[in-house]
This record gives sequence, C-alpha cells and structure tokens, in this order.
Amino acid sequence: MSADDLPVLGNGDDLRSLRYTSGTTGRPKGCMATHAQQLASVSNFLIEVPPPREGPTFLSVPMTLGVGAFYLTATSYLGVPLLIRQRFRPAAFLEDVERYGVAHAFLVPTMLVDLAAHLADSGGRPPRTLRLVGYGGAPVSWATVRAVSGGLGCELYQGLGATEAGGYATLLTPEDHRWLLDRESPSPVVPVGRAAAYARARIDGEDGRELPPGETGELRLRSASTFSGYWCQPEETRETLRDGWLSLGDLAWRDERGYIYLVDRKQGVIRSGSQNVYAAEVEAVLLSCPGVRRAAAVGVADERFGESVKALVVADPESGPSEEELLAYCAERLAKYKRPRSVEFVADLPVDEGGKVRRAMLAELLKGGL
Repeated sequence: MSADDLPVLGNGDDLRSLRYTSGTTGRPKGCMATHAQQLASVSNFLIEVPPPREGPTFLSVPMTLGVGAFYLTATSYLGVPLLIRQRFRPAAFLEDVERYGVAHAFLVPTMLVDLAAHLADSGGRPPRTLRLVGYGGAPVSWATVRAVSGGLGCELYQGLGATEAGGYATLLTPEDHRWLLDRESPSPVVPVGRAAAYARARIDGEDGRELPPGETGELRLRSASTFSGYWCQPEETRETLRDGWLSLGDLAWRDERGYIYLVDRKQGVIRSGSQNVYAAEVEAVLLSCPGVRRAAAVGVADERFGESVKALVVADPESGPSEEELLAYCAERLAKYKRPRSVEFVADLPVDEGGKVRRAMLAELLKGGL
C-alpha cells in the first residue's frame, strides 16, 4: 500500500494543537490551533522568506514553544534537516555552522546579543555556509543587528509572532533590512516589519478607528493563521478576537512605508506624574548603549511623581557602563520625564524560552527574591 492509498482522517478545521502562551505578564492560556491555520502560517513565511535548502536549519528553543513547532513544521515541509541544540553558546553555534554546513538559523534576542558580543571579541572571518539568520520575540537594537550582520556576513530577517497569531503576522525581510541599514532609523530598535503575505495589520485609536502613520495606538492583526480561541475561556477569547481582529495589547505606530514599530504593551506603561512612559522605549535606549547586554525598565513608587523609572541592567563585566555613565547616556536620548532615575545592575533578568522578559517576575527581582 502506498501513502496515496492511506485514508485521510479529519480535515483542516480539526484541532491540531493546544499550546499555552508564554505568560510573561500573568496566567498562561491554552491557544487552540487547527491544521489549516498551521499550514497558512508556514505558507506565509515561505512566500516572504524562503529559507535556503543547501544545509540544515539551526534551532535552540524548546519544541513546546510556538516558534519551535513552527520551524519544525516549516523545515519538514521543505525537506530540510533541523539541527536542534538544548543550549545556545555562541562559540559552539559557530562550530556547528562549520561542522554541519548550517545555512539558516533562528535565534531569540538574548542569543543575538550574546553572539554580537562574541563576534566583537573573537573576530575571525564569516562562516562559509550561513546564508540567513532570523530573530524575534523581543526588541532588538540596531547596534546588535549591525554587529551580527557584519560579523556573520549573511542576510537577516525578523517578524512579529505570537501563539495567538499562529506564526509570523509581520515580517521584516532581508530586502527590508538592507534598505533600512542604509538609512537613519527613527527608532533605536528594529521595526517588526510589515504585514506578511496573507495577513493584515492596523493600528487603532481608543475609539476603534484606524490611525494614520506616525500615531501610536493598539496593534491589531488578522490572518488565516490566527488561532481559534482560548481553551474553555470564552470571555478572554471575545476580548482578544474582536470583529475577527486579533488584539494582544501591543502599542505600536507605523511609518509612511508601512514599517511597524512596537512601542510597548498596554500593561508596560509607567505613569510618572501626568505623563505616560513606555518601558519599551526606555529599554531600547538602554540596549543601544555599548556594554549593555540586557535591560528592563520598571516603574517604582515615587513620593512626588507617583511612579518613576528604574533601570535593571545586565552589563558586560569588562566594558559595561557605570550607573553615572548610563544615566548620562539616557539623558542625551530621552525626554526628562522618561529618563531612569536609578540603575540597578543585576546578574541576569528573568526571561522565557523565547527571550521575552517575564515582567510579572521583575517585582520579585527588585525585592531580591530571584
């Protein structure tokens, strides 16, 4: 009996997976996804950024994560080997590239930052076979992207994805990277791209109307890969899927060319005096400072302003800035009310497997509980 003779059980609308969100801000929720949604997600990606087939794809994230399952499906669809490592170390990664002829890799932002630092310290010539590197999951500075692009000598891409989105809803293609790297960016962080091939993106104001370029509002997404809803949580599903549009609480703006820049999550806004301070904007500046590897901005109690900004920073032990240097760096790049009033250097920040800072755990870090 050939494979063609085997019966097909089920259809595209059948539930394929029940995957839980990363839960960076609260209790995780089970996301229902169908076979058709997964196929649409992979098709979206392959049309925009077809990975090279000359060698394996490298991945160092759990297969239980949405991004892990996504690349497992995409590489299977292409017939490309997938090289999976339990832990990521920059030197070992470069050895894998040379030994196995890796042509494509996906790295979460923390890996990208560590790789940039390693490339700066070690020098050396770019790998022979590596042609394409993807990244995503958290904000990335232009300084990191330039360092990795120059050190590896390959093309880059990134996009905005979420468990609820089923994969990439936006993509910043290699062509986009080349165009943007030749110009001065309006933001210290890299945009998440434009709506992917079979997706739509809009930015709405508080009244629900779509905003023009340059104005910040709530990012809403729509595509064939959008999830079916949360398992046994109808109210949360209705809040997240409004009129068929996916709303995850991300604040963003887009420029005249359609590039989308994430500002923050709604719950990441720090209220200082009468002003809104977006933690992600402060973090982008912190991450652009030489010697800063990871950073988080949090609101702390302030007798005068209600809240003020505090920076939690993981610095390079050899080249990292002092508190005074970092505060001065921020003073040159941020409005006065947005600047951190204090800096606390920490050994590490709590992040999930996708490289996102677990904001719900930052309070414990401030108390010295982690």
